[in-house]
Amino acid sequence: MKLTGKLVSLASLLGVAHADFHIVETGSTSQHFLPSNQYNCDALYKHGKISQGSLGGDFFQVTGSTCGAGTLNFYKRSGGHWQAYIANGDGSVKAECYDNSGAKTWYCPLFGGVYPVFEKLVC
Repeated sequence: MKLTGKLVSLASLLGVAHADFHIVETGSTSQHFLPSNQYNCDALYKHGKISQGSLGGDFFQVTGSTCGAGTLNFYKRSGGHWQAYIANGDGSVKAECYDNSGAKTWYCPLFGGVYPVFEKLVC
């Protein structure tokens, strides 16, 4: 077995979840799901969006284009991080997300203006 296969097998035995996306906020009212490989203004409104709950609560849900995962449910844990699960899935953790609100703000031309985009979570 190749080393890559061993690492994948080890990760699955340990239950490690790996994801590669961000939750960002435009202005103060709209939060979006962005895959890391499409972290740009063009992709901002092409992917999932928070449809229930909020980042300020203990639960939120992302619907829309979420890299094939469908609807994702996020639950805040006691350590302050978030865990994501596929809605109506098998109950396994699909991502762990951590606060990244200290990241640099970037700007996108949207709807005839220029709006700030704030990183909120990295997963």
